[in-house]
Amino acid sequence: MACGTPAVASAVSSIPEVVDGAGVLVDPHREDAIADGIGLVLSDRELRERLVDAGRKRAGLFPWDRTGRSLYEVYRSVAERS
Repeated sequence: MACGTPAVASAVSSIPEVVDGAGVLVDPHREDAIADGIGLVLSDRELRERLVDAGRKRAGLFPWDRTGRSLYEVYRSVAERS
């Protein structure tokens, strides 16, 4: 999303929370659903442009420096418990 590519993403796990409307969510266990999601993004210019814009905005909420610090804190917390 940060690169301006419209996202077609898994509709399971934590991915819907991360994408939060900035991508097309599909059933990752169904090839036809994945193909339909990709086809939708490729064929619908307005949707594609909206997803590119929304994806960049959404990705901006997850800067690498903050993500790295958060991950470091998780690792440090786990290491301290060991």
